[in-house]
Amino acid sequence: MKQLVYILIILFLFAISSCTQNPEKDAINDFNAFLGTEKAEAMDIALDSFEKFLELNYPDAEDQTKRTKLFLQQLENDYRLDSSWVFARSENKEIMRIWEGSGLRKELWLHGYELDTQFPSNDFSSYPNEPFNHARFDSLYDIGEVDWDHIEAAVSFSTEWDSAEVVKRFKKREERNLNSLYGNPEGIFTKGLAMFGTDDEMVKGYVEIQSYTSGPLPGVLIGGLLSDENDVNLNNPFIRRIILVEIYYPLMHQDVDE
Repeated sequence: MKQLVYILIILFLFAISSCTQNPEKDAINDFNAFLGTEKAEAMDIALDSFEKFLELNYPDAEDQTKRTKLFLQQLENDYRLDSSWVFARSENKEIMRIWEGSGLRKELWLHGYELDTQFPSNDFSSYPNEPFNHARFDSLYDIGEVDWDHIEAAVSFSTEWDSAEVVKRFKKREERNLNSLYGNPEGIFTKGLAMFGTDDEMVKGYVEIQSYTSGPLPGVLIGGLLSDENDVNLNNPFIRRIILVEIYYPLMHQDVDE
């Protein structure tokens, strides 16, 4: 009889344990472990900043979901800083420093000057070296007799180039490209989402876009998040991290730079 009671108690405790398990929480814990302690903590600090921002700027919204939705709706047709928003600028400067120091920023975005070290140049040596067959393209070049006098009269070429100004412009453009940020689809953020977050269809779609591009345009992502058809759970911890990275953090960064 006692043995039967023990078995029933064990079964009861097992049932309670099964009911209290939270697969979503387990998944985000595994995701954070994959990021590593320092990077996971850096992201959590930024998430706290995001939540404080929402509470401060949307005080009348009744819960986190409503605040997030209002924030996204405000940006849906015009993704830019709102002059009425209040940011914790000094705190956000520290967050940016932490993201750099922990290496988290590089897992999300790379500067132009970092791309060569992250992604080796394409090696075309394995491509077949076949002679070019001009005959197949003869018709493309058969444009008849060219009236060069007419072309010369129609097009005016300026020979008065300021070489110093040209060099200055090219250097400025090169500097801008080198310092610009580009999404890093090979970073552990995207890999972690692919490994632990793709039970959610929106997260799965985001990961797929990341694998083909350097990230979705903010307007496209916001439209997807707000779509009634997608029925996105804005409280999903993976979704909140995507909103943080793709929508809130760039605005926060822009506010700090102003």
